[in-house]
Amino acid sequence: MNDSIRPPQTRDLEFPNTATDLDPSSADASLDAGSPGLHSPAGSPLRRWEKSVASGARTAAQNVDSYVHVYPWGALAASAVIGLALGLLVSRG
Repeated sequence: MNDSIRPPQTRDLEFPNTATDLDPSSADASLDAGSPGLHSPAGSPLRRWEKSVASGARTAAQNVDSYVHVYPWGALAASAVIGLALGLLVSRG
């Protein structure tokens, strides 16, 4: 592999969480208003799980973004194969 073509480091990419970066109090208020019975304190296991899942999804998105920028044709081929397989499965059903 050519040393001049390297994937960007994931720490260089930032994906803002627009729901909480804009105004954290308004995000909590909108969640609480729609489901008053589901409110949980910030340190609850549900909130920790939510943050863990969000962090994992953000990391996965950053890794996919890096891969697609470095190997665009490989990503195109993989998506074509997946689309073909799904199309065959749907047409048989």
